[in-house]
Amino acid sequence: MQLVESSRVHWPHTPTTPSASPLSLVPATNMDHSTNWTNSDAGGLCWVSDPTQAYIEAVFKGISGNIATIETIQGQTMEIDIQAPLASPSRKQKEPPRRLLQRVPVESISLNGVEDMDNLPSLHEASILSNVDLRFRMDKIYTNSGPILIAMNPFKWLPIYGEEVIKSYHNRPYGSQAPHCFMEAEDAYQQLIKTQLNQAVVICGESGAGKTETTKLMLQYLSVISKRYEGGSAADGMTMGEKIVESNPLMEAFGNAKTLRNNNSSRFGKFTALHYSPQHTITGCHITNLLLEKARIVHQAEGERNFHIFYQLQAGAAAKYGLDGGATSQEYTKVCTTVSDMNDAEEYGLTVKSMKAVDIADTEIDSVMKIVAGVLQLGNVKFTNSDNSAVDGASSGALNAAAGMLGVSASKLQHALVHRVREIAGEAPVASPNNQEQSVHLRDATSKSVYSKLFDWLVTRINMTLDVDSASNPKFIGILDIFGFEDMRVNGFEQLFINTTNEMLQKVFNDIIFKKEEEEYNREQIVWDKTVFPDNDPCIHMLTKRPIGLLPYLDSECQRGMAASEGEALVRKFNQSHGNHKFYEVCGPASVWRRKDGKRTQNDDFLVHHFAGPIIYTVSDFIDKNRDALYGHVHDVLSESTNPLVASLYPQRTEEDNVASSKITVGNRFLSQLQQLVGML
Repeated sequence: MQLVESSRVHWPHTPTTPSASPLSLVPATNMDHSTNWTNSDAGGLCWVSDPTQAYIEAVFKGISGNIATIETIQGQTMEIDIQAPLASPSRKQKEPPRRLLQRVPVESISLNGVEDMDNLPSLHEASILSNVDLRFRMDKIYTNSGPILIAMNPFKWLPIYGEEVIKSYHNRPYGSQAPHCFMEAEDAYQQLIKTQLNQAVVICGESGAGKTETTKLMLQYLSVISKRYEGGSAADGMTMGEKIVESNPLMEAFGNAKTLRNNNSSRFGKFTALHYSPQHTITGCHITNLLLEKARIVHQAEGERNFHIFYQLQAGAAAKYGLDGGATSQEYTKVCTTVSDMNDAEEYGLTVKSMKAVDIADTEIDSVMKIVAGVLQLGNVKFTNSDNSAVDGASSGALNAAAGMLGVSASKLQHALVHRVREIAGEAPVASPNNQEQSVHLRDATSKSVYSKLFDWLVTRINMTLDVDSASNPKFIGILDIFGFEDMRVNGFEQLFINTTNEMLQKVFNDIIFKKEEEEYNREQIVWDKTVFPDNDPCIHMLTKRPIGLLPYLDSECQRGMAASEGEALVRKFNQSHGNHKFYEVCGPASVWRRKDGKRTQNDDFLVHHFAGPIIYTVSDFIDKNRDALYGHVHDVLSESTNPLVASLYPQRTEEDNVASSKITVGNRFLSQLQQLVGML
């Protein structure tokens, strides 16, 4: 399930289960728990929360003191302490306390459910999920909750996106048609015209929710509407809007991958700003990318794939780029090689077509594909198991192939991979041999660096073609396709940054929607308690505020060089700084349970009470991932490349560059980008 927000409000979270609900962070409220039960309610219908099914239907039997007795429709009798959910949440319990809510069957109101859930007689978590579920089973995948559009992924194509459907939403008042992502796009367009203010649409949800497809559909809608007014550039027979739509296959090839939940999952965040002329036609576009999942380049979970382009290239141009043996023979693609209903050879052709649509020249396309092939070959390079590691003779062919595709000297690349060089200002560099593990780590770091720089270059290159509006500050409609809160089996460095993003976007939503509520209450002179509105500022400060917010603290550790703390040692410092913070919880075998598997946490874990609920993080390689630095001597090898694109990605270093790069971390780059994004929204 995904939530789509148009210009008026922003909601960066998808409540699919109680543990993923924004309300599960705080003690229960009337939105997720009711304590107003008496014996006169006996025989009444209710919902009871369930750790696996969210909520199950039940009948209220009676109450004695604080203990309510209910019977589920499966015939199971439960006794529930109605006061337990009111206590502060704790992960020291294996399961959260069960909660009760009144149940009014949606079918009694409408056999099709309700289109706007503000019209539900009882509005709470269970009734929302029940209504969405009912409509989903009838292929009614869109439902409103006030200005919020909830979109369910049907995992099949529905006939509700054609030209006639687009016509039916254009120039129609908001709410006059059935809920649809086109209605949100139309509303953003009309608000841009009416108010002359920039608009933003936030599309968010968990992996598999359908965010990528919704983004493409909204771009398609706005492109079609713009074309009707004969706007934009018509070079090569394509309007600017059509060029923007045509750029999607390129972005997906290099930024999307198969995951366990989704065959085409975006593994980066993207903010697409469509520029508009005074005549309300699309004149340009600027794309901002956020947090590419670089770890996927060198490692994928069982059943998941690397980025699509690695498989497309092997299926569509293997011989040209020296890739023999298929995806199963490549270290970086062998985990999972195929995707149902996806022909990698055909997709390669679409990717090349997309590159040409945004005016990328044939020579540039060739350079790009050589880099992709070079990264694949680099992953096949193996090392001898010794303290003074060397490239294994059996993989010398892979080394030569990688060097050839990247346009560098094979001997220099080999020497760079099996050595580490410490550079200290004012002193001569000190080289030391790597052992096997260190060589593998450096090889993978090189692969991630090359691919991520290539991805950034592609975004910049697309912007060169699309960001051509002559106005210095054109009006825009921005569409943000962003990952939702993530709570994986093991949450690490990447999840901490993803969830920090969502925490800050949640604040944007809170500030907008509750500010409007406040204005309405004041206008109607309604007495109200400001403390009832959620406030996640303390959590954001704990994550981002200098000097001891978790991310700034991580940055400061990175500046300590070899003395930087990692794993349990780093967690101990977090615990010392935030152990008493209400949004932080110290973990360990004697304290917190993992509810996903019923196991105890360890000393390298810590817990953050996010707006979406409590999430446990395991600290592993946080320092290296945050530094995200490629050793200078490897950079120097790549800067000598005869592949002009590689050379441009790794320009010759200066002493000033060395000093500056040592201070740039993933954390400070990320926070800078995030603040800019929040400012635009």
